[in-house]
Amino acid sequence: MAFMPLAAASGTAIASAAGASATTGGATGGAASGGATSAVGRLGCGVCACCAVLCTPLALASARLNERWRRFSVGFRASVFLGLVCFLIAFAGFARNSDGLTFPNGVFYPLAKAGGYLLDFAMTLILFPMMRNLVSWLRTTPITEWIPLDDNHSLHILAAKIVALGTVVHVLGHYLFMHWKGSYETAYVSLPGITGHLALVAMLLMYITSVCRKGWRVPLLGWRIGSFDAFWFTHQLYLAVYLLLVLHAEAFYKWAFWPLLLFGIDKAIHYLRGKKECQLLAVRQEAKGTDVMSLQMRVFLNGRLRFRYRCG
Repeated sequence: MAFMPLAAASGTAIASAAGASATTGGATGGAASGGATSAVGRLGCGVCACCAVLCTPLALASARLNERWRRFSVGFRASVFLGLVCFLIAFAGFARNSDGLTFPNGVFYPLAKAGGYLLDFAMTLILFPMMRNLVSWLRTTPITEWIPLDDNHSLHILAAKIVALGTVVHVLGHYLFMHWKGSYETAYVSLPGITGHLALVAMLLMYITSVCRKGWRVPLLGWRIGSFDAFWFTHQLYLAVYLLLVLHAEAFYKWAFWPLLLFGIDKAIHYLRGKKECQLLAVRQEAKGTDVMSLQMRVFLNGRLRFRYRCG
């Protein structure tokens, strides 16, 4: 009779011990498994951190390379297209004014006209990048794949170079033609000659101050020539240049009318938008050694805070 309880007690004890052992083993196994999982997690985090450190610069470099390639391809297509258009326009000017002239001296007048046609086209093109509102709207169209609207300053400079090329060819052709004829009277007495020389002087001032915007000192004298203010003030001569070219060439108004009209409308829109209430909150430089600056502002429209972002 006494054996049964002892056996039961012994079995219970053994079972309890076995259960405890199993529980301990399970706990040990769980701890081991948790440690392994934690180790794998730490390893995974380390790998991810290493990948992030390595991949982030590569991704940024790839994005920059893609953007540069996109800009280069757009700029290349625009340059090829403009080059072809300029060649066709200059050729048309040469061909339409070459009848009845002998070679080689007789080629100077058609050459001057070719430069004049090129100058007419470039003087209409040079205003286009400066129409900020029109350019902002065109950025939303597929034309951005053919014209570098994201870099309208470079497009303006390219048009200025075409203006310079057309001016040199036009002036040189006329002077060589007058030398061949043996008379320079039309260059200094006639209305086209006077207005042409005045426009040339104004263009030279604009070109010189645009190249020397930071200014440079005359050796020995210490005089400082050129600055951004000089660049800005001389560029206000563009209206006088267009007026002089209208008086200089009979057909120039046909080229300049629509660009000048659109430019005037764009300036009017810019003036009206500039009268809107705007509160400047903060101005700061984003990083030392760079020219990146951030502005924080509040823009009001009809008394309400409103600002709708548009590219450009």
